[in-house]
Order: sequence, then C-alpha cells, then structure tokens
Amino acid sequence: MRTCNGRWSGTTFLSVALAVAAFAGQKVAVAAPRHTQTWYVSAAAAAGGDGSASAPFNSISQLVTVYGPGDTIMIEPAPVGTFLNGGLPLLPGQRLIGDGPPVLKSSASLIPNGPPVMVSSGASSLPQITNTTTYLNGDAIELASNTVVENLVIVGPARGGIYGQNALNVTIRGNDISGFNTSGAPGFVVQPFFSSSYIEGGGTYLESGINAGWAAILLIPAAAAAVSRFRTTTSMTAHAEMASTSAG
Repeated sequence: MRTCNGRWSGTTFLSVALAVAAFAGQKVAVAAPRHTQTWYVSAAAAAGGDGSASAPFNSISQLVTVYGPGDTIMIEPAPVGTFLNGGLPLLPGQRLIGDGPPVLKSSASLIPNGPPVMVSSGASSLPQITNTTTYLNGDAIELASNTVVENLVIVGPARGGIYGQNALNVTIRGNDISGFNTSGAPGFVVQPFFSSSYIEGGGTYLESGINAGWAAILLIPAAAAAVSRFRTTTSMTAHAEMASTSAG
C-alpha cells in the first residue's frame, strides 16, 4: 500500500511479485489459426445439410453463419428456375464458383471475323443465384477484395447482379446475368449534354443529366485507389453497364 510519505510499502511489492509469479506459471490459451474450407450450397438440396459435398446447405443464410475469409464456395447446379435467394456478401479472399459445366457457350459473331458472342448454355440444371429482397440493397453478390466470382447464373435481382465498393483485385468471369434491377433503382447520372449529340434533330440541353439504370456489374473503388484487376467474360442478356469509377 502507499504510505503517507507517498512511497510504496514492502508488503505491496511482495504482493505484486507473487501475483506476477502466479500468472507466469499459468498457460495462456491461444486460438489455433483458422484453415480455409470449401462449402457446398444447392437450391435443390434437402434441409439439414452441413455444407459438405455430400450434404450441401440449401440456403445462403446457412452458409454465412459458418464461412470465413479465403473460403471457397461452390454453388451446385439446380433445375432451371430454382434459385438460391437472398444476397451473398463475400469476405476477403473468397472464391464463389458455380459447379458443373460452363454456363456460357460461344455463338456466331455479330460482325465478320469478329469475336464470338457468349450466350447461355441452355442447360437444364444450372448454378443459380438471385436476390428479390432488400438485403444488400437488392444486389445478388457483394464483392470484397481479392475475390473471384465465376460460372454463375444470376437472374432477376432487385438491383444489381454483382456489386463492389472499395473491392480491389477482383476477378469476374464466365457468368450469365439477366433480368437485373427489377426495382428500377437509378444508377449513375449521365452528366448534362445536348441531345443533338445523340438524337438526330434534337437540340435540347438536358441540364440535369439523365439517370442511368443500375448496372449488372458495378465496381466503385475508393477515391484514391483503382481496381487493380478486373477480368470478365460475363454475358449480360439485358440492359447492362459495366462501370469503374471513383467514389463521389
């Protein structure tokens, strides 16, 4: 204890020394590092699955209670029209892969000697995701940095198919996105312009610009950052914009 002259007594030092010695003799539990896992999800699976290949989860809500950064998520094919619904927020480093054959196939070019056009494979069973709720603002998939989204069919989400803000080093390829933005959410504002630049015979100055519809894939990096990698062979079979812009 502290004495009246402001000094610590020998009893106090002895008590502290004994407490330190007692603590030093104890073992401190340290959590083991988490190992990444592969999870399986199928809209056609029976209830009660554990996320394994033999017993997939049957909902996104089950998946998000157990997944972690760096995990691989396999979406299993289900009969066309059978969707995993609700929106999926990815964590850093995760890979979201549609299992089974490619959901896209090549078709004839639109121009002579041009590249082939990618269209739906037309398979009867596909790895399908949507989001008809207001969760994640209606986006089907929300990106994080260092994530991969590949070989999925995304149909009819309330807002966008794939959205990422400040998500860097992402790879998006081989997906089929259609019927998005069923809620009619506005996207970017096309800045003021003279309609005569685009519409023959129109000379109106559109002072307030025009709201564009929400994009099928929308990436918004931080103001001082850039998307370091964005690769896509995604097919968008409805009105679509792909945008990468600074916030604000």
